[in-house]
Amino acid sequence: MVERRKKTLSSEELTGYKLFKDSGCVACHNGPAVGRNSYKKMGVVEPYKTINKAEGRSAVTGKDSDRFNFKVPMLRNIELIYPYFHDGEAATLHQAVETMGRIQLGKAFSDEDTDG
Repeated sequence: MVERRKKTLSSEELTGYKLFKDSGCVACHNGPAVGRNSYKKMGVVEPYKTINKAEGRSAVTGKDSDRFNFKVPMLRNIELIYPYFHDGEAATLHQAVETMGRIQLGKAFSDEDTDG
């Protein structure tokens, strides 16, 4: 019989995961890939400001209700696939988390919350 070793998360990782869940991020970033299974509006609480002209799914569907709806990106190995957002506007993961907290959740994360 092969012994399975369980990899445990560090206390810092567990704290970050709890913050991720408790903040509401899992409403969009869920499933095995932690996202990539739905389209959501970018800028729920506060409009997302960019000079990029992309308007999301409305370019495909023609529906105004799909305006600024983008595919939720998967978060698996997210630190390796930057820059972030459909327009590449967030150069760092720290910046992406800060922006999403503010415009999607109405939350201000501390530097301690977003460093990792």
